[in-house]
Amino acid sequence: GLKGEEVKSEVNRLRKSEEGWRLIGPAFRDLEKQIGQPIYWEFCLSAFFHNIRGGVPAGSLTEAASIIARELPAVGSFSHLGKEHSDVAKAVIEAGAEWSQPMWLQYENYGYYQSASPGTDWIRGNWDAAREQPSTLIQYITWNDYHENTNLTPGINTRYAYYDLTGYFIRWWKTGKPPAVDRDKVYIFSHKYADAEKIYPFKGDLKQRNVIEVLTILPQAATIRV
Repeated sequence: GLKGEEVKSEVNRLRKSEEGWRLIGPAFRDLEKQIGQPIYWEFCLSAFFHNIRGGVPAGSLTEAASIIARELPAVGSFSHLGKEHSDVAKAVIEAGAEWSQPMWLQYENYGYYQSASPGTDWIRGNWDAAREQPSTLIQYITWNDYHENTNLTPGINTRYAYYDLTGYFIRWWKTGKPPAVDRDKVYIFSHKYADAEKIYPFKGDLKQRNVIEVLTILPQAATIRV
C-alpha cells in the first residue's frame, strides 16, 4: 500500500482529476447505505481545490461540478467561486441538480481584515444571480458572531437594514417580481473605516472601497435628497 508522501501525492492527483471527481457520488451513496436511509445532499464547492499542488487547468471546477451534479441532488458553494461561478451554476442546472446560490453580506474580523463591497453591490448582485440562473436553493452565509457583522438579525452596526432587505429580496426571488411596498424605505450604507486604514485592531489592508450608497424602495418614483 501507499505510505506517507505517496498517499498525499495520490490524493492530490485524484482531487484535480476526473477520476477523483467521479468517486464523490458513490462515496455519498455509500454513506446513505451506512446510515440506512436516503439523504438529500447539497455538495459545497467552496475550497474544492484548496491547497492543491501544481494548480488546476481553467474550467476544472465547472467540469467537476457537472460530474458531481449528476450524482447528487444539489450543489452550491459557501462563497463566490471566481471567474467560473456563473458557468458552474449553469453546469449544475444542466446536469439536473439544484443550484444553491451563496449569499453574503460582508465580513469583519477584528485583528484580521474587513471585506465589504462598494455599497450593497454584493447583496444586489447575488440576488440578481439567484433569479437569473435560476437558483432554487439559497445558502446564506451568516453567523451568530455579531462582531463580524454578517448577521441578518438587527445589530448595532447594521440596524434593521439587512433584515429588511433580505425579506424584500426573498419575496422577489420567490415570486419573480419586485414586491409592492406601501411606504417609502430609505437605507444608507457606508463603511466604518477608510480604505486601506491601518487603525487598531486591523493588521492589514481593508478589502473595500470608500462608497456611500443610498438605497431606496418606494411605492412610486421620487426624488430623494440626503
